[in-house]
Order: sequence, then C-alpha cells, then structure tokens
Amino acid sequence: MKKLFQLNLVLFSFMILLLAACSKQDVVKPIPGGGNGGNGGGDQKTTIRFQVASLPGEVSAVNGLYAVISMVNGQQQPVWTAKKIALPHNGAYLSDSIIVEAGNYRVTSVMIMNAAEKVLFVSPMANSHKANEVSKQLPFGFQAVRNSRTDISLELSKVNPTDQPEMFGYPAGSFNQGNVPVDPFMKIIVHPLIKIGDVVYDSIPVAYRLMTWDANGGGTVVHGTFNPGKNELTLLRSAIRYQIAISKWGTRDELTLEKADVQEGTVYTMGGSKEAKKLRAEYSYQYDNGNFKPITKAAYVYASDGRIAQIIHYRKKADNTTYVEMTDKFEYNGLSKPARIIRYNESNSIIAENMFTYDAEGRVITIKKKEAGVENNAQVQYSPQPGGTSITGNYDVMARYDYSNSPIGMTYTMRFIGGNNMSDAATTSNHSSEVGSYQYDFNINPFIHISLPDLLQPARSRHNATVEVKSYHGSYPEFVAYDFQYKYDADGYPIELIKSYKSYLTGIFAFKTKTVYSY
Repeated sequence: MKKLFQLNLVLFSFMILLLAACSKQDVVKPIPGGGNGGNGGGDQKTTIRFQVASLPGEVSAVNGLYAVISMVNGQQQPVWTAKKIALPHNGAYLSDSIIVEAGNYRVTSVMIMNAAEKVLFVSPMANSHKANEVSKQLPFGFQAVRNSRTDISLELSKVNPTDQPEMFGYPAGSFNQGNVPVDPFMKIIVHPLIKIGDVVYDSIPVAYRLMTWDANGGGTVVHGTFNPGKNELTLLRSAIRYQIAISKWGTRDELTLEKADVQEGTVYTMGGSKEAKKLRAEYSYQYDNGNFKPITKAAYVYASDGRIAQIIHYRKKADNTTYVEMTDKFEYNGLSKPARIIRYNESNSIIAENMFTYDAEGRVITIKKKEAGVENNAQVQYSPQPGGTSITGNYDVMARYDYSNSPIGMTYTMRFIGGNNMSDAATTSNHSSEVGSYQYDFNINPFIHISLPDLLQPARSRHNATVEVKSYHGSYPEFVAYDFQYKYDADGYPIELIKSYKSYLTGIFAFKTKTVYSY
C-alpha cells in the first residue's frame, strides 16, 4: 500500500467507526427490468410476423386492417394485452416484423378490425360454437427462435352482424352490438409492501397468484412475479371475482375483490409481515492452501428489549487459541438508538468512544469519536431527491469531518436510491478522494435490523452488495474486492459470503475471504 494511503486510513477510520475490526457485509443494488418474452435475456432478441392467407367471405383485398392480439409467455405471464398491429395486404395480409425475446409463447386472443375499429373477423376459441370454422383454434403456441424470424399464420372466422362474442369463445362484451371492440380487460396497480421487523421493503420482486372466477363458477389461475415497486395487473372484465395472493420470505397476503368493487387504475397495497431475525455471530475466514482458516468472530449480544447491548470481537492467536480482542458496549440514555458506544481492549481498558445524536426521524446528525487522544467530529445533513416511493424515497447524505490532530478535513457523500447506497464519494481537503458505485441483490441485509448508527453504510442499505466499483485519487489501497458470492436461507438472510480480492494496480487475483452468519 502506498505511503500516502496511510494518511487516508486515518481520515477514513472515523467513517469506519466501531465496526472496523469486525468483518462487515457490503451492501447495494440496481432495480432490474423484466423482459417481455419467454425464456431469453436481453441478448436473446428475435422477430416475429403475423400473416393471414385470406379472409373468409372476401373476394377482393381489404385495406386498412389491424390485428388486436393478446399473448402470454411460457410461464403464462401476459406479454401483450390487446396489442394493435397493422395488417397491410400485399398478396397476403402480413404484419411488419416485431421484436420479442426468444422463447415459447401462446396466442390467446385475435380480433381483426378496420380503421373505424369495427371487428370484422376473429380467431375462435377451441370448443366454442364457431370453433369448427377453422383448424387452428385459440389458444395456440409457437416458438420464437433466436436470430431467426418466425411467421405465425392466423385462421379467422367472419363476424356477422348478429354474432355475439360468446359464440367465438370470447367474454361477453368483448365487442358490442355495433362491433366496436370493447377492451375485455381492466387494469389495477398492485404495490407489494413486505415488513420485516421495523423495516418496510417496498422495492423488491414478489411472487403472485391471480385467481379469477366467471359467472358459471369456473376459475383460472395465473402465477407470476411482480417487479420491484408498483405493478400493473390485468384483470378479465367479464369475471365476477378476483383473488390476488403474494408471498415473500415466508410471508403471505391475499386480497379478494368483487367485480363491482374494482376501481381501475387504483393502487392496491399488499404485504405480509414477520419479526426480523437477530444476527448472533459473524465468523470470518481467510483462504490459505486450499482451506478457509478461521480469523475472527463477532458475537452480537442483545438486551431483553431486543436492542444490541454489546459486540464481542474474538481473534485467533498464532497458536490457534482464541482471545477477546475488543468489546463494544452500547449505551442508549433513553434513546431508541445508541447514544454512546465504548470500545474496550483485551485488558478491559477503554480505547475508543463514539457519541451520536439523532434528528426527529431517527437519523444520525452528529458524531464524536475519541481515540488515542484524538477527537473527530462529524456533522451530517440529508437532502431528499426526486423519485423513489413514499416509504423509502431517494435522498443524499453529506457528512463533514474534522480532526483535532490535523488541519485536513473530509467530506463524505452518499446517494440512496430504493433504500440502498448506490454511490458514495469521500474527498479530503488536500484533494485525495475515493469514489464508489454499487449494485445490490434483493435479499435482506441483517445489519439494518440491529439499529446501529445510521451513518454506517452496511447498516443503512436494505440489501446486499453484489458489485462494487472503486476509484481513487492521491492514494489507493493495495487490494480491492471484486466478486461477491452469497448463500441465503429460505427467509432471505445471508448465511455465507465469499468475497474475492485483486490487486488494485494489476487486477490480478490476490486472496479471498469467507464470512459465515449465524442467527
């Protein structure tokens, strides 16, 4: 490590605070997007076209036609709902190429209408009154092959003035007596909120099940996954009752709606809750000669009211015996969060003291640290940013540090999006800097449930870091972490993290560590 980095370590020691000797979990994440298609990812694009060889009962070509098509993917999740596609005639009726994800699909609804939006033809459903008019009935499946255009042929029945949608197997009201199509679907917004302990997770993917009942007592079931945040859910307008169930991390919630009670466009919040698990111990290992060898252990001790009382740091000696290296004891002084944390060495002598004050929202606003005759002070400010949700919100944090033994100060900034610290920067008054950006998964960060002072990054982010990118100016560390491999239990808590490090200058692998979590 360069000599200049030693100064940076002094400046950053205040930010690391009491957990410097404890192996901590890094944390962060981006909100992932969901693809439309069947089984492929973003590099699995392909194209499809719809074609009609001829129109029943028509001798000459009909211009200005549109196909209104609904389609689901291989997991029965809606891909298109009443998508309008131009169907020009050039020897046959053929749509333009449409980009989709490669995978398996099923066409569930096809209506052909003119420019005046009058339904002229439909593809009948299997077992409907009109089903025998075509050989290719709905629903039917097809495969969109990667790097290859797939043409899907449609077979149609003519809609006569006296025909009703039910004759073709479509819900009543799919198109009215004037044959102007009525949207057979309506849409609501579902926002899952999962509460673990005192923390509400409102930006996570959640599994759902939608059950729908018709007037005859028949029902259908669709399974899917809501994306993080608010989700649009499509309901069949002809149904009489709907039940939405969500599940996550062992929690579950259900919502049943009668058709008359559904308000289109309304946001329905759903979510279960359960007590948070308490982190009991954290074991760290260093990989050496093909094996992970134990290095440290942090034992978390809680008071009868559930608040953290002390953290005992153990370390291995050269002879492999274990000793207590340090102990952090927490004082609350009537507050819900620590007002003072005192660190003792193995001889039970005080070696450091940290004091905190908080604002009305429970966020740390001042920090004072005393260690080895040096006093460090920090003032912390919070600035809301656009976007986010009413629960987590997006905001910036800025902390200004000064040190009693140096004229060099430091400014540390963090940007929180969706409950996670997505980027940060630390800059000293002599122009050394460290800038970081992060990505996260959607599982639970156990440190957020311990009520450690809010400024500590691992205790602030709601999820666990999977990507960390750092850049330095003026000084730099010898090694940086570049790979994070987690194992989780059924409740979404990490039970193991293997972290790999490389040389900051050469990018060559250096070593890896393992952290094991016990609850």
